[in-house]
Formats: sequence, structure tokens, C-alpha cells
Amino acid sequence: MLHKIEIDDDVLHVLKTSAEPFIDTTPNSVLRRLLVSHGIQQKISSGPVAKQDIPVIESGTPEALQQVLEVLYLVKKTGYTRVDATKIVAQRRGIAPQTVIDKYCRQLNKKVFEIDRLLDHDLDMLQSLLKNKFPNHHDVINKIFLSIQTVESENNVDPRIFRGSIKLNMDEQKIENESKKLRDEWKRAF
Repeated sequence: MLHKIEIDDDVLHVLKTSAEPFIDTTPNSVLRRLLVSHGIQQKISSGPVAKQDIPVIESGTPEALQQVLEVLYLVKKTGYTRVDATKIVAQRRGIAPQTVIDKYCRQLNKKVFEIDRLLDHDLDMLQSLLKNKFPNHHDVINKIFLSIQTVESENNVDPRIFRGSIKLNMDEQKIENESKKLRDEWKRAF
């Protein structure tokens, strides 16, 4: 679900100067990265990703599909950003992150910002793309998507509505304190 917000010119300037080329593709991705760097997004897994944090995918599943599903799983189930999840999958496999990016971009004929939108807002479309690309592996794809939707349901979130929004587990006072810290940092930056 997308929400429109109004921001002033100073905040827009900070967003633009904080954006990392080829990583941040939308204002949302900049905000998500900034919030995570300030500890606002709660991650289920603290510290390095344990082997059990990534699902075991059936043997015989193409490497490309395995890598895409592992990134998807880390993003949706453990709260990592797509960039961090990509790095984790690459590191576990001993390959370059660009190799993993190739699996979910070039091989699915999508740009990074399109993948981000699918992860954030349209998992059903992503699932459909994967099923079309890998028609002999619907069971594996369904199993991973079901596990992701189960987690969203357990968190009392309707999986048809929740598609990657930042999960905040904070009371209003903590949100206000974090907002004040960000505002102060932004003021010092100018």
C-alpha cells in the first residue's frame, strides 16, 4: 500500500543527498535505509544471518531461482533490505553480489527499482513472474511464498495489504525521539 506524504524542500534535499546511486531507487528506499541505519526497523535476527535463517530449497532447483527465493525470504521474513539480503546470499555462496542481482533483474527482465516495487507492494506479481520463468518449480515457489505470508499473518498483518512496509515496533514517544534525532542530524549536515 502506497501512501503520499508532503515534505518540505529541506527534507527533499536531504533525501536527494542521502540517496546512493544504483542502490536507492525511490525516496522510500532512501528512507528505509536511513531508518535501518538508525536502528528504527526491528530485525528479527540480530547479528549475522544464521544458516537456519535461510530456507533449505529442494535439490534440483535452478541456482537462479534459489538465489531469488533466498533474497526474497531474507527481505520479507527477517526484515533485511534487498541490498543487505543480496550481499548475504552472495557471501554465503561465495559469489559477487552482482551475480545475485543478475538473477532477479536480468533473468526476470526487471530493473532494480521494479524489483523493489514488487517486494514492497506486489508479491503476487513477483510470484507469478517466478512461476512463468520457472514453470517446473511451482511447488518450491509456492512453499517459500506461503512461509512469507504465514509470517505476515502471524504478525497480525493481512498479507494482501502488507507488502514490505517498514515494520515498526515502537511506542509513539520513541518514534518522536528518533524523529527529533534525525531532524537534528539533518540540521547539522547543513
